[in-house]
Amino acid sequence: MADKTVVPAAIFFDNFAPHYDNLSEKDGWNAHSHVFNAVERHRMHSPGHRIHLLDLGIGTGKASAHFRKAVNNIHITGIDGSHKMIELCEKQKIANVLIPRNLNSGIPREPNEFDIVISAGVMEYLQDSNAFIKEMARVTKPGGLVCFTTELAPPSESSRVMGTDGRVHVPLGNDLELCMNIINPNETMETLSREGLILLEEPEEFTAYRNNKDGDIRCKLFVAQKPEIEM
Repeated sequence: MADKTVVPAAIFFDNFAPHYDNLSEKDGWNAHSHVFNAVERHRMHSPGHRIHLLDLGIGTGKASAHFRKAVNNIHITGIDGSHKMIELCEKQKIANVLIPRNLNSGIPREPNEFDIVISAGVMEYLQDSNAFIKEMARVTKPGGLVCFTTELAPPSESSRVMGTDGRVHVPLGNDLELCMNIINPNETMETLSREGLILLEEPEEFTAYRNNKDGDIRCKLFVAQKPEIEM
């Protein structure tokens, strides 16, 4: 494992982009629908109010597509570190604004800008999940919602391997691998609280997808609200 070359996530997803939607459907990838359903359970429905949504790691637009269909008056901004994913998303005409950006470098938006901030299947690829949550909180309006998923440790029968470095190593062939972080749910809840975000429900654990190589890949879903009066 030590001899393998680690492929940066952005390059991996650039290469994966042409196959992403087909393989996601085949494996039953559903984190995007869990995020949408969680937001809809808690979103305030105010006729005439335009909803500003930020999708971090928008990919091909799977999560945002749910909101585009369900919400009449919505403005969607999407950010992704993969230029190829951005190109595919642009063809779907789901987002109003698309920004290619490495999310490890922060979120290039103003404070208190968005009613809803979502991120599905992204945080495990980032260097610092706590800094990412802090940024999500910063750009969310008071009263707004933050919803995201984090991936849990792989099953023992998976081709993915937990390394001694605490990361998941995903073999890609040709002595290449992708590395992912496993994020402690308790630490995530502590970070949400520290950033003044109120958890709205017990984090849900669900099977995000399954295939013969990886087995059942499970995630945690977090949905929180930024108070109307900032703490």
